[in-house]
Amino acid sequence: MSIAAKINAVLLLMIVLLSGVIWVSQQPERMHPLLPTLSIENIEHITVTPFGQPEMRLHKQAGRWLLATLEDFPANADVLKHLMALTQAEILSDYALPELRSEFGLARGVVITFNAQSVTLGKLDPVRKQRYVQANERLYLIFDRYSHHLQTSLVSPKLLPEEGQLEQVELPHRVLKRDPNGWQSSPELAAKTLQNSVNLWTHAEAQKVVLLSQAPSDSNVVLQLEHQRIRYWFDAQEKTLTRLKPAIRYYLSDTLIAQLMPHKD
Repeated sequence: MSIAAKINAVLLLMIVLLSGVIWVSQQPERMHPLLPTLSIENIEHITVTPFGQPEMRLHKQAGRWLLATLEDFPANADVLKHLMALTQAEILSDYALPELRSEFGLARGVVITFNAQSVTLGKLDPVRKQRYVQANERLYLIFDRYSHHLQTSLVSPKLLPEEGQLEQVELPHRVLKRDPNGWQSSPELAAKTLQNSVNLWTHAEAQKVVLLSQAPSDSNVVLQLEHQRIRYWFDAQEKTLTRLKPAIRYYLSDTLIAQLMPHKD
């Protein structure tokens, strides 16, 4: 190979290497997760504080999430799963925290604290449609896959706790009761219908759950568990079941209401 050819080969190699360096330098820097020092598995406490509203404190116990502010009532596990994913949200932009936090909706935002690390949800950027959030004394933009879950109650939509074993159902016109021979009904029901009714009450979930400041004074439905007696008021017109303590209103589907609360034979 001639000297000129060798020089050309070296120059070509240098051009290729330089192009690679320029390409790498132009690539966007890979951002860390929103809360990089916190893994979802290690979250034990969550506090949700909407602006101007009471905080909701939750804690994990034996693998289950409970609402400490509601006498350790079971929490909505699906909503919490999405909220905890916020800690690992991909950061799209990173800014110094501005003095005027209100410009980004942070002054009136929802504050979510995971263990001891807090995230404040601000408003959406009007152009990019990404959410401003504050964490670790920084301002970030993220894709918002999380805030809409706060529109769903943190209270579990299930009528019965997962660990509870149903022993008796007292309805206005019928009583279902477990005895050593199995489930019995008064008035009597066909075996298949009876078992179906028990299964429905055991696994019933509401479409919507609302905490009330005051519960009804009386009940017309009672669910007896092994160590707990739960009283409800059934409103046929509103198609709701309202638990007396704690005061929680469950909005049920028309189909489920018809199955749980059949008309008197």
